[in-house]
Amino acid sequence: MSAGMQPCESALAGRSAQVEGIVSEAYARHIAPAAGGGIALLAVGGFGRRELFPHSDVDLLLLSSERAVAEPARVAIAAFLQSLWDCGLRVSHSVRTLADCAELDEGNIELSVSLLDQRFLEGDRALYETLGPALARFFRGQRQALSRHLCRMARERHAKQGGSLHQLEPNLKEAPGGLRDYQLVGWLARLADQLPPECLEAAREFLFRARAFLHQKSGRDFNILTFDLQDEIADDAGVTAAEWMRGYYGHARSIWRAAARAIEAVEEQSSGLLAGFHEWRSRIANAEFSVSRERVYFRAPLRLDRDPELALRLFEFVGRHGLRLAQETERRVAGRLPELRAALSQPENPLWPGLAAILAQPHAALALRAMQDTGLLGELFPEWQAAECLVIRDFFHRYTVDEHTLRAIEALEQLRATRDPAQQRFAELLSEIDEPVPLRFALLFHDL
Repeated sequence: MSAGMQPCESALAGRSAQVEGIVSEAYARHIAPAAGGGIALLAVGGFGRRELFPHSDVDLLLLSSERAVAEPARVAIAAFLQSLWDCGLRVSHSVRTLADCAELDEGNIELSVSLLDQRFLEGDRALYETLGPALARFFRGQRQALSRHLCRMARERHAKQGGSLHQLEPNLKEAPGGLRDYQLVGWLARLADQLPPECLEAAREFLFRARAFLHQKSGRDFNILTFDLQDEIADDAGVTAAEWMRGYYGHARSIWRAAARAIEAVEEQSSGLLAGFHEWRSRIANAEFSVSRERVYFRAPLRLDRDPELALRLFEFVGRHGLRLAQETERRVAGRLPELRAALSQPENPLWPGLAAILAQPHAALALRAMQDTGLLGELFPEWQAAECLVIRDFFHRYTVDEHTLRAIEALEQLRATRDPAQQRFAELLSEIDEPVPLRFALLFHDL
């Protein structure tokens, strides 16, 4: 592995320390003589986490004891910031009082989020030490509101980024499964007084190395994995671009799933109406599957060992009711993939009737996506594994081949209910099809 792709934990900390030295020296030269006490300088955001990439913004907060900063101090702050820009640093700063930091401003949620990662740099330490207890009380009192805001912002960001981690040229910071989602998982865990999952550390290291590489190659804060940069980063790592991108999608999927679970947990706690709806939906359970909070569970998980077709009936249930699998259910299926493949490939357990029943359901695409997430789709159809996370660089593909395929089937389902005049002709053609199973099956394999 070349220098550009070396593990960069120490490199980020080293750059943070270097920048901290520049910032501290500038503070001592400009602000300290003019302000005396009453101002404390804090690192926030990525700088507060000591995660400065080569061209990241340097996020600073000047904590002031007075709402109106005196004229000499304002002049000194301006000179301080100018000196940092003259050193080539991209500075993002704000001046806030203790009261500003300890109240929720719905027009500036980013301030409260940045304070989750704050640390002291220079200035009035006594003033700074009053901030800790105030922030602790603030985060305890506003944890639900802040968590809801974080989730809303995340969903808006996901929508702007195309709603899928399987884009061909993803933004590894902002896209679903990117670094913002990794940070989201950590922020929501801290607000809930929990530890973030350790299973994401490999994904974090992968994305950190990739982002550092993009910054170094582009010479700026650039985070989009363009085709050209995919080729360069893969060549630097000694693999093909297709292999490297498959690694990227695998790590992004781990982060995305953790973020989705964290968001859903917050949203479920926040909605009494949703809880009532979940209770009503739980009545659709049957002798084989139970439903709790919109998630499907096995009633008798060990039955899967002697009745492999139970797995197919599980996904038929998902497709019929538009539900998702519980984490425990996903683990049960994923942990028995070799046994399920062997059993369902035997003549006495024909695969087609079960698959046809899944494809006949109104939410067949959701069921197929669940089969992919557990790994069962690739186990039953080895051909499908060739499509997973596969990048095809042509006009027809905006996503990897597997995502492109599942979205095609989703689009077919949505066409039945469309009111878009431009799609009406196709909806009419679809209405002439009495049996959707062969069409959906053909779509599933159309790119293979």
